[in-house]
Amino acid sequence: MELTANSIAKHFVKQYGPSVRWTVCYQSRVGPLEWITPSTEEELKKAGQRGESVIIAPIAFVSEHSETLVELDITCQKLAIKFGVQEYKRVPTLSLSDVFISSLVELIHSAESVGINSQDHVRICPREYNKCPYIV
Repeated sequence: MELTANSIAKHFVKQYGPSVRWTVCYQSRVGPLEWITPSTEEELKKAGQRGESVIIAPIAFVSEHSETLVELDITCQKLAIKFGVQEYKRVPTLSLSDVFISSLVELIHSAESVGINSQDHVRICPREYNKCPYIV
């Protein structure tokens, strides 16, 4: 995720200049265990203190679900307002992109043409599925 974020950030910096500030942050803490940092909440607070706007790009998720629709769109947006973030936006997940769907189709067709194999070389599809790309 960090490599992907770095690649995306390079494009933004190239287009908008070195003043673009970016970071990878994490949300969805569960339980009392220490979580990966920095948290999204911490970063929203810092952005609010600096009077900045925030664009959240959920690159770890390929579909819209509870973490994007509830945590990012509702909970984090409320935190952003509370902390004084100038503007808060979230980028849609890849699942809504025609390019992403087309890429998945290409990967599937590619796998079908070369065959899919599990590490232990056992059949990966139940016998009733006669179109399994890997048949023993």
